Amino acid sequence: MLPKWVLVLACPIEWSGPTLWTDASWRDGARSRSRRRRWAVGWLAGVTCFLGPARAEPVRNGNDFALAWVEASTDRRAQLEAAHTNLLHTFRYLRIESIQPAPTGSALILSTREPASDLPVSLVIESSASLSLARTLQLGDHVAARGRLTFVRSPGRVEWVLRPALLDFKDRPAPKAGKELLKEVDPRAK
Repeated sequence: MLPKWVLVLACPIEWSGPTLWTDASWRDGARSRSRRRRWAVGWLAGVTCFLGPARAEPVRNGNDFALAWVEASTDRRAQLEAAHTNLLHTFRYLRIESIQPAPTGSALILSTREPASDLPVSLVIESSASLSLARTLQLGDHVAARGRLTFVRSPGRVEWVLRPALLDFKDRPAPKAGKELLKEVDPRAK
């Protein structure tokens, strides 16, 4: 026996049973749409449960970390280095000491100094927007930057490198008088 829809399409005039265009068929279509909606909402909820924990990585305050680094003992520094390698950090008030072209590619290397701890921080600038800002800078200017912090060891010292670094803006030399919280400057910070 053929399905009803085949018979309806084959001979719609002679067919005496329900056709595709009756009230019952519209209700069945509505039920089908309702089922599809429920399935889509359930699927979306399931995907959201898996992707919900995936959120942006927090941005850490590099100035506070530099101060903690200077005050820490040698053993504590090794722990801090392990805990902060390849994490995003934001630095403010970095004073530019030298601007050099990178050995490879069109990148620039800015050698800067963090003011509170007096630590040297190298910024490897690769993005076009940051490069255009970096080309306007001069020695002695101050910048705000963020990037992934890595530690380069050489005999007797550890150099901090932000690679890749993004220059946010030309900064002031020191915080303004009074309170200036990182949350006021960067609303994404915790």
